[in-house]
Amino acid sequence: MKWRFLLLLPLLLSPIFITSAVSDSITKLVFTSEPITVAPNELSSQITVQLQNSLGASEETSETVDVLFTSSSATGEFLNSSGSTVTKTMSTGTANKNFYYRDSSAGTHTITIMATGRVSGFSVSTSQSIVVGNNTGSQVQGTSTSNSVTPVQIGGSSGGVWGSGEEETDDFSVSIGKNRTGLVGVPIYFTATLSPRSYEGEAEIIWSFGDGVGALGAASHHSFLFPGDYVVVARARVGSEFATARIIVRVQPLGVSISEVTPGSEGYILISNNSPTDAHLGNFSLNKSAQVFRLPQDFVIMQGASLRLSALVSGINPKGGDMVELRNPSGEVMSTYILDEPQVELTDTASISGEETNIDLQELQVSLALLEQTALAMKSVSKQVPLTISAKPADPVGQAREVEKLFEPKSATIVIERKQNFFAKFLAFPRLMIGNVVEAFR
Repeated sequence: MKWRFLLLLPLLLSPIFITSAVSDSITKLVFTSEPITVAPNELSSQITVQLQNSLGASEETSETVDVLFTSSSATGEFLNSSGSTVTKTMSTGTANKNFYYRDSSAGTHTITIMATGRVSGFSVSTSQSIVVGNNTGSQVQGTSTSNSVTPVQIGGSSGGVWGSGEEETDDFSVSIGKNRTGLVGVPIYFTATLSPRSYEGEAEIIWSFGDGVGALGAASHHSFLFPGDYVVVARARVGSEFATARIIVRVQPLGVSISEVTPGSEGYILISNNSPTDAHLGNFSLNKSAQVFRLPQDFVIMQGASLRLSALVSGINPKGGDMVELRNPSGEVMSTYILDEPQVELTDTASISGEETNIDLQELQVSLALLEQTALAMKSVSKQVPLTISAKPADPVGQAREVEKLFEPKSATIVIERKQNFFAKFLAFPRLMIGNVVEAFR
């Protein structure tokens, strides 16, 4: 009898191992249909979510899966093609779940789908935006991972929010850790754990971050926009029972900035942290136009410290007039630095035929003034020397005497010796020639 039981034991245990192995291969739940727009009070087109493995391929479940539908709109309904309430399970051997949505409230709403295995307890969720009305704004598909979280507004009796028929229980409890500190614009990560752990597979975790924003999922993160003390509350709900936990998060001003940028391949971007605490800048990015360099997940700058990020590492090599931005993971600009334009220096050096010649600007001005005075003198001389035509016989001796007078030495000329370069001599040559002509006519 004993040996027969031993033979049957593998057969009895095999479904458990098979179920566990298959359930472990399901890593995410994703929307395979695109975000849609639907008119108020009208049934949407078909919406589909799919169980997938880590490779992104469809993965059929080996157990019955419970499906939870929630909406950020209090009037949202999840229906089947005939307009009746959709079934909230997925049968063994299926990977897709189809449903339709209807809502009387116009606006952009967030729908969240959570799938939980009945035997293995695996849980995956995903979220997507849906527009009700004529809103043509941008629509973003939710990221589907086992601990994905999409922010939703917490309030009223909207989907994913507790109702008046729920009661606080002592059967289980939830914990979200100790009080925290953070910086404006820097994501803070939260995780909720249940005790006993057996409730984690079936519990729905609802977060309120104390600034009007909430989220769904066991793991969540949030960036606060303003300094202050915020009460963060997590509510774990199982059926009609719930348990809550709360902590205080103190958010302080962000003192991180780009304090210096040097161009060139050997340049760098200097990031300084003047915040009252260490700055965790994981997934922050440095942006220059279309260039983006994302900082690693656990990138930290200590309080009061600065860090040089080499252009060889970031690939960002700005030039004069370029703008470099530091952005948080949500894309908000936290600091901006504009590199100065290069200054053009004026010198008294000119290039002539590839050779550099030093020019004394004052000497050049004096030369030009003398040229102008010489030209005026020539004009005056030409007017004072009339051209006469005489019919008298020519007097060769007298004419020769007149010619000799032209070349007789006149009054002394003062010559100022000045060191001249090539360019100055070049400009002085016409002045010299004109001077000789003028002297000849005196």
